[in-house]
Amino acid sequence: MVRPVRYFVQTLRETQARRRLEHRLFVHVEVEPTTVCNLRCATCPNRHHTRPSAVMPMALWERILRELASLGYRGTFSPHFYNEPLLDPALEERLKLVRRWLPRSPVLLFTNFTRMTRERFLALEPLVDRIVVTLDAPESRQALDRVLPDLPPAAWHKVEPRWLDDLGVFDRAGAVELPGRTVVPVVRCRLPSDYLVISADGDVHLCYNDFHSRAVMGNVREQSIEEIWFSERFMERRVSCFLGRCTAEICRSCRTNRAA
Repeated sequence: MVRPVRYFVQTLRETQARRRLEHRLFVHVEVEPTTVCNLRCATCPNRHHTRPSAVMPMALWERILRELASLGYRGTFSPHFYNEPLLDPALEERLKLVRRWLPRSPVLLFTNFTRMTRERFLALEPLVDRIVVTLDAPESRQALDRVLPDLPPAAWHKVEPRWLDDLGVFDRAGAVELPGRTVVPVVRCRLPSDYLVISADGDVHLCYNDFHSRAVMGNVREQSIEEIWFSERFMERRVSCFLGRCTAEICRSCRTNRAA
């Protein structure tokens, strides 16, 4: 049987992609301390859906950080998934551990800012490199207007107001409706190759669009990060998305208005 040229081209591309990704670590890490959020933004699944309440134990949080340090990780770190970090009373303690174990990792705090105060900001400021304020809810804009003038001007450079629409938004694999926006299917995607996403219950997700835990690759309570990341199942998903033929269910239903 003579195979078509297309078969050999596809096989070559997959082999090359595997070689490129098989020893490559993630460059961004998101670890969720708690699942709670106090807003229901239009671009977030929390607007219409709920998840079970969970808080990541501090022992597990530190174990994750130690594993990342042992892997030589130096990429960005964010205490975030679909939660509001400022609702975690132990946030400062968690970030001190991040600074201890990952001193070369830029720490990004994504927040709706509604629970920010001058005192909280001054406590957090030495622990983070950037505070990204998502402005999609009016409450966030009001909080920024209220708190920012009360902060030392020298600290303002760490605050980055951000409209999600400026970057482009996902429908979170169908969990969010985006009326009035022109969206297209996500085809070639690097998110599974670039991001390690761990929710508060320890699940490692295919990417940060997996709100409903439909593409869980493993759990850090049961396996190491290295075992999960370099597993054949995760590798197959990364290669397929990298080549533009994402096979996971959430990928087939994912839409975005981001530029290709």
